[in-house]
Amino acid sequence: LTLGGVNTALYTGEPTYVPTSGDKYWQIEFQNMTFFDKQFAPNTTAAIVDSGTSLVLSDPDTVRAFYDKVYGSKEIEGRPGMYSGAFRCVSVETI
Repeated sequence: LTLGGVNTALYTGEPTYVPTSGDKYWQIEFQNMTFFDKQFAPNTTAAIVDSGTSLVLSDPDTVRAFYDKVYGSKEIEGRPGMYSGAFRCVSVETI
């Protein structure tokens, strides 16, 4: 965890800075999403960026389109809009 800075050993390229569009949250506007090599255009163009959670909050079609691209995910039976599964993670040597 790096507070107040970045750890350049953990990524390549340059950070992309995006202006916020909401007054209360880290809300941003966007046109499309890319998940690894899969790109799709969601029904909504607003998102709240929160690196402290794994939740995705949006309209049902956008959430479904997002999780359709997550290996091992599936909608929880009887809980529309809630997904679970064995998600494949990138190997991390140390934390």
